Amino acid sequence: METEKKLEQQGLTLVEQAHEIKITTDAQYESASEFLLSTKALQTQIKGHHADMKQKAHATWKEIVAREKGLLEPVAAAEGVVKGLMQKFLRAREERQRKVLAAREEKAVEVERERREIEEAAAKKGEEPPPPPPVKAAKKLKARPKPAGVVVRKVWKFEVVDVEEMNPAFMVPDRSAIRQAVETLGVGAAAAVGGIRVWQEDSIGARG
Repeated sequence: METEKKLEQQGLTLVEQAHEIKITTDAQYESASEFLLSTKALQTQIKGHHADMKQKAHATWKEIVAREKGLLEPVAAAEGVVKGLMQKFLRAREERQRKVLAAREEKAVEVERERREIEEAAAKKGEEPPPPPPVKAAKKLKARPKPAGVVVRKVWKFEVVDVEEMNPAFMVPDRSAIRQAVETLGVGAAAAVGGIRVWQEDSIGARG
């Protein structure tokens, strides 16, 4: 703990010193470079102080995650099996109801066609058409079951069927491949990749 307090104080001191630095001459630039190296040295010291603790903590974390994963996997597999069965049941149920509704609509069209034919035949004979037969109330479709604690909602899915037909706005650039091309070709990457601008900036680093 004493070491950490010392490292913390050194870091705070460097922050104060950094805000006092002015760079307007080559000599001041050289001095700032030396200061930059001192920050790097302190960073290396801080990382070295925590390296062993981090390694042990990481090993413990990996062991816990592995045990948790081993316990969760069969449970997730069981969940997946039952979810698949439930989804299959709901799809079949919706298909049955769709067919029932389609049959009702077809029947209604047929009844209306027959009614018109009867009316036309009566009109040709100069007779009053007979009253339409009583319409039987359609049986109400059963609502989907709603077990407590289980939520079912419609979600949209998609799959790409033709990349060439996609709107360019939805084509995500492969930034890793572009970065590799820029680092390899430099300004020539602009022509190789197309649609990008390539330039250089100063990147300042310090060796620890």
